[in-house]
Amino acid sequence: MELYSNPEEFMSRVFLRSSRGRNVEIRNEFADASETCFVRLAAQYAAGCLSLSDYLEGVLSHLRKGAIKHKWDVPSEDFSDLLELDLFAGAVKSRHLDSAFILLEEHDYSQAKRLASRAWATNDPDEFDRLCREDQTDPSALSPEIADLLLIICYARRHTLLFRYLIDEISLWTNILNFGWVHDPVNSETQRFLHYGIRSQDPGLERDGSVAFGSQKLREFHLALASRGIYCDVASLGDYLACCRSLDQAIDFLTVFPGNKVGPSDRGLYEWESGGLVGSIVNSPTLNGKLRTDIMNLALESIKGVDVNALFTSNIWEDDLPGRKRTPRMTGLQVAACKGDRELAKALIRHGARSDIVEHITGLNAAGFARNNGQVNFARWLDGLSQE
Repeated sequence: MELYSNPEEFMSRVFLRSSRGRNVEIRNEFADASETCFVRLAAQYAAGCLSLSDYLEGVLSHLRKGAIKHKWDVPSEDFSDLLELDLFAGAVKSRHLDSAFILLEEHDYSQAKRLASRAWATNDPDEFDRLCREDQTDPSALSPEIADLLLIICYARRHTLLFRYLIDEISLWTNILNFGWVHDPVNSETQRFLHYGIRSQDPGLERDGSVAFGSQKLREFHLALASRGIYCDVASLGDYLACCRSLDQAIDFLTVFPGNKVGPSDRGLYEWESGGLVGSIVNSPTLNGKLRTDIMNLALESIKGVDVNALFTSNIWEDDLPGRKRTPRMTGLQVAACKGDRELAKALIRHGARSDIVEHITGLNAAGFARNNGQVNFARWLDGLSQE
């Protein structure tokens, strides 16, 4: 947005500088000074002619029950223009024009205005949290509408620390996903962000015990993701299944993210996808014995096209560092051989695992790994398979 002020006439001209390479002068919204529409408020605040308190009051009052509708509070020809003019005002106008939006009661409106001012002014999560405690506001209990607007402010103000703090509250994201976000930004980048933001599949990084894998709160979040068509990839599915503490838990997870939705529909699986799935399960510190075998069978039966002979390593990123000694890239059967897990090996073989594949760095096949780990009888059995 470009503002041109004139000493004799308040803010005579306002241009929208579009990312599409054209400048549009905004005229109608300034024809009547009594019409405090979104564009007028955005322009006045940008020019320093309006305080933050008055700006937020003017913009958010459009969402208040019984609010006055101004002459130019109507859909734009191209709504993206208004979002480029003022992201926050554009987001509020989007809600305002949504026929399904329920206007805020006085309590919710006052809370929205108070929290919006707070989020605008600080990027410090501790300060935000302290102020919330003082007025007994629980971020996890915010309505989707208010939570959404706070995230818009954090984004517009580049308050990345506060943004991170707010989205760590999983209930907030669940509500927004179920309600429908203002800009509906469901694309590949957002999918990765939403899926990995909480990192619940890594118990070492859990920030809140209530969102541990298997908790109802995390399940509701996953259901909200799936309802918007956001599914984890095949390799990440392996990360989740590797954290399951029972077969029922794994079955339930696959009802939320079924195999036919997780796998790509337009191509086969890449090696890293197949290897990531199989590798996560065979290397899981949570799974052992029969449970590991049962979950492996479940995964391979649920997801079509998995190459059980795909290679994987737990240090794939570290291996690329300069001077780093490379670690073996193994198959699931070779890891099962190292562990001496014959039942797991049988399950993998039933799904096409080959015992004659030689690992490049060590020069060992599955029988060799078993023998190196003292599993002599197991190694002989694997040798017999290689000779068939």
